[in-house]
Amino acid sequence: MKYLPLFYIIILFFSISCTKEDSPITPPPSTPADVLMPLHVGNSWTYFVKQVNRNGVVLDSGTAIMTITDDSLIGNVTWFSLGTGSLITNKSDGYWIKDSHGSEFLFYRFPGTVGTLYKTADNLNGMLESTHDTLTVPHGNHICYSYQVTQRPPYGNLDVANLYFQPNIGIIRQEVCDNAGFVEYIYLLTGYTLLE
Repeated sequence: MKYLPLFYIIILFFSISCTKEDSPITPPPSTPADVLMPLHVGNSWTYFVKQVNRNGVVLDSGTAIMTITDDSLIGNVTWFSLGTGSLITNKSDGYWIKDSHGSEFLFYRFPGTVGTLYKTADNLNGMLESTHDTLTVPHGNHICYSYQVTQRPPYGNLDVANLYFQPNIGIIRQEVCDNAGFVEYIYLLTGYTLLE
């Protein structure tokens, strides 16, 4: 499947019948034990993936599996690998990425303040858009934190990706945009295995 590698790239730098709606349900307050992505070697998430054109017509579809394959202690921080060359970890302020050059970026601030824009990588901004989006995906209903990743000038102000996380479960839905800011790939959670 030609877009499987793209999934791994976007997941590090930044879920057919899904609806996003405001929910009157208030999620429980986060506790210090909460994380956006539960990281443990062997944890895996399975997604139904569809590629769509700018009119929403499905061009291709399939399955993608994201699995944590390894961990490494670097300094006093345990970093986890998805087998892509970059590493990920949870810190007290959110979900971090260490790229193949050794640069570290806070990619998803958690917990965070809705509407606060923050710098992620050199050319990207992140923003927590909501802490209570209700999503229906093949796996079921989930109350999610939603994040938007955009390019910063001089690269443009285009959407790069929209991600929806349920704390302590992981990514529920991901929308990856093309170079003009239109949604091109949609990943929908169908199942997951958490070992710890």
